[in-house]
Amino acid sequence: MTKAICWKCGVFKTGSFIPCPNCNADPITEDERLISLFLTDHYHDEAALNALHVQIRSGGKKYQISGEHEKKLLFNQQPNNLCVF
Repeated sequence: MTKAICWKCGVFKTGSFIPCPNCNADPITEDERLISLFLTDHYHDEAALNALHVQIRSGGKKYQISGEHEKKLLFNQQPNNLCVF
């Protein structure tokens, strides 16, 4: 299961695209979905996720994903690139 952080309030949650159990933020727009995917254990180790959690919870950084990361995230979201188990 994917460990994720809510892009809006910084609470830990399971799954990047589910609504936040704390603030009910639901990533709907492409930007919100990209940020939600970026704020997961697919892209960050435990220490980095904890640091991001603290940063967002304290009202810190609003995220803008660099062009290179954005291209990678967009590529991974394409239907032809999904892994099937």
